Amino acid sequence: LNDENKLKNYDYCGTIHDYFVWMLTGKLYIDQTNAASWGLYDIKNSKFNEDAIKRLGIPLNILPKIVKCGSKAGE
Repeated sequence: LNDENKLKNYDYCGTIHDYFVWMLTGKLYIDQTNAASWGLYDIKNSKFNEDAIKRLGIPLNILPKIVKCGSKAGE
């Protein structure tokens, strides 16, 4: 992924669950369990491991906002 051009056509990333939330609410969220499943989640700090993500060449701005499991996604 270190080739910046590989990701230039993508604005966001997420799981299929995140896609459904986005389609219904227009908001891009990922819950902690889905974020942890990616293997780039810092459990102690409840956020993505930014150093690991940068080393992989993934732009931080395409990552969804992490929310607690069971959080309300919309109205």
